[in-house]
Amino acid sequence: MAIDFNPSLSPNISKSLLQNTQQISSGKRINQASDDPAGFAVAVDISSRIRADSSSISNAINGTSLVQVADGGLQQINQGLFRLQELTIQSANGTLNSSNRAALQKQADQVLEQISQTISSTSFNGQNPLAQTSPTELQIGDSSDNNVVIQHVDLAKNFKDFGLDNFDISSPASIENSLNSLNQAVDFVASTAAEFGASKNRLDSTVENLRSSIQSQTEARSGIQDSDVAQAISELIKNRLLQQSLISLQAQANAQRGEVLKLLSA
Repeated sequence: MAIDFNPSLSPNISKSLLQNTQQISSGKRINQASDDPAGFAVAVDISSRIRADSSSISNAINGTSLVQVADGGLQQINQGLFRLQELTIQSANGTLNSSNRAALQKQADQVLEQISQTISSTSFNGQNPLAQTSPTELQIGDSSDNNVVIQHVDLAKNFKDFGLDNFDISSPASIENSLNSLNQAVDFVASTAAEFGASKNRLDSTVENLRSSIQSQTEARSGIQDSDVAQAISELIKNRLLQQSLISLQAQANAQRGEVLKLLSA
């Protein structure tokens, strides 16, 4: 009985075995473009988006840190303004003399100096959100339109406009103007804090959305490129059996050829 052996099957089986082994060891169905060109292209595109979203999360977190620094500075400034209000109200007491009011003015001057230092020292990586007008732009996503702008404020200039640079509680005549200046400053700080708070909420929401997007994209990529290990093992066993069968058939074919050669030579 003649054995029909097809030697072209052996390289194909060897290639399948190598592919099965790669799928099992890497856990991926697609290890190079030749495994699935269309699937490979889609997986690469998804991976690119995941990396972009991860970088965007990092940018958003840095922006959140900047906003938190600004909020911390505003809280300290608020405490200073409240202290100035207390001193101003005390100075308005008609039982005080000029010496008493002069002492209160010294305390007020110290508080104003502390506020000024807080404004200048509130910074994050070179950004000073309370002493500059240029905003900070954060790139969120892989499009130029995907950005978040954090508005900054020059508190020193605004306080000067309100008259805090001429803050005077050393005489009863200046008390009313000082209180008006303080009220404007307190309202402005409150509105500024609200704006920074809105920026933080937006950044927090952005981070959550990006994390959700990364999770969804990771699952999608996994469905495309990850291997079914059980199936890969089954294919590996099948291909090994085929390879062994081909080796056995090759041996039988070689043996038959040898017998034919013996007969011919005889």
